Amino acid sequence: MKVVFISALIILGLFSSCIDEVQLPIRNEEPRLVVEGMITNELPPYSVRLTYSGSFQSARDIPNELFISNAQVKISDEQGNEAELFYTDQGTYQTRDSLFIGQVGKTYQLTIQLTDGKKYVSQPEKMAAVPAIDSLYSEYVDTWSSERREPGYMLYADLQDPQETEDYYRWSGFSFLLKRATGVPCVIGSPQIICYEYCWLPNYSSSVHILTDDAVNGNKIRKQNVYYSPIFTIGSHLVEISQQSLTKEAYQFWKRFDEQVTRVGSILDPLPSTIAGNITNVNDANDQALGYFSASAIVRKRLVIISDLPRFDIDIQTSGFIKQGDCRVAYPGGTLEKPAGW
Repeated sequence: MKVVFISALIILGLFSSCIDEVQLPIRNEEPRLVVEGMITNELPPYSVRLTYSGSFQSARDIPNELFISNAQVKISDEQGNEAELFYTDQGTYQTRDSLFIGQVGKTYQLTIQLTDGKKYVSQPEKMAAVPAIDSLYSEYVDTWSSERREPGYMLYADLQDPQETEDYYRWSGFSFLLKRATGVPCVIGSPQIICYEYCWLPNYSSSVHILTDDAVNGNKIRKQNVYYSPIFTIGSHLVEISQQSLTKEAYQFWKRFDEQVTRVGSILDPLPSTIAGNITNVNDANDQALGYFSASAIVRKRLVIISDLPRFDIDIQTSGFIKQGDCRVAYPGGTLEKPAGW
């Protein structure tokens, strides 16, 4: 059976500061427009990514021919203010207007004009306020699951839900963590002195964490699962959590999305269906783009976790977590320096 994947719907908020890669199987059908993007109350630029659906195993492996590079893209509010987005690379468009800043209470729409004449417009999204994260904390876990293939830390958040409003939340996160390699001699002929043994690498959320306040309206939300950070060696975890407001429609979209991603069935089950979002061809109501354009307020909170070897329930020396050679080569994208700002 041929499997087709939507390009990654991210998230730490789409295009905010990290990428949450979520792979979603869909039906083998004609290529469709895939839209990933959001406007927030944080400072611009805001980004939108346009691709076509197609066959690939990861959002990092999207073929070049599926990127859309020559569309006209703009974000507008209910007062007629608008910002054009300009192409950068790999299907991504960004705003350049530093004065066009998302505001809580305002309503936003995305407009896309393709070169084939098709025009797509998103449903209006009103940006709701989001409360602060009161506390962020972690618990060590060593049980295996679909999300956890290594021991690590489960992150939880506490917050106060407002009583006056109907609220919907989404959490995403990322961490910088250490990985270990065997390293290489610092000086040729002196193998006893090892360099390039540890590298910092980013780790991005791969799960959808959402919540409606139906059952907790106006109360304290406690121990909300927001992220998982795996352990590969002793050292620090530098974690940042993004808490976002959602509209009811955006919440329902991510709920359907999560149900398809996490569904486990047999070969007798029907194929997962495509999940259309809130973006439609203005001349053909049946032509809906995949993905979702949202307007979300965001708050962030950071946590530094120190992991120590005695807490591991694995033999780290034989676990396969330690690769051979220079850590920068063993772990592409790894850096020797601790990330700035921590």
